[in-house]
Amino acid sequence: MQASQIAREVSSTKHWDVAVADGLGSPWRAVNVAIVPGDKDHAERWRAGYQGDGEDYVSIQQRKDGGAAWIKDVASGSDAGSVDLGGVSWRKVEMQSGQKGLVRSQPLAGLDTVVTGKGSWAQLQQIATAAKPYSQIAK
Repeated sequence: MQASQIAREVSSTKHWDVAVADGLGSPWRAVNVAIVPGDKDHAERWRAGYQGDGEDYVSIQQRKDGGAAWIKDVASGSDAGSVDLGGVSWRKVEMQSGQKGLVRSQPLAGLDTVVTGKGSWAQLQQIATAAKPYSQIAK
């Protein structure tokens, strides 16, 4: 099933206007797109993961009403500045796991949004810029 089909299903059942990376070219491909169930330690969340070449895995993670605690759970680490993408500020985080994170300063279609991965900052920014709510890309 394609990422947009799964996003449509989740948007319909959860009433979350989840984001997928729209318009990515080669080498990116969607490889891990799903609602990740919550447990006693982690909140349920949307994840759309994309694989580039080699270790270049980057994911969009979203949660309704996740707030600071959820953001800290998925992107804790050292502050590495910020970047403006399309008029929206994203906080850069260097995580202890060796991954990087971009934390969106305002919700995207009502969902707290974080982009994480092992890719370069440029790759994370590419995915963050391409992240669009399903309602904007639905045909």
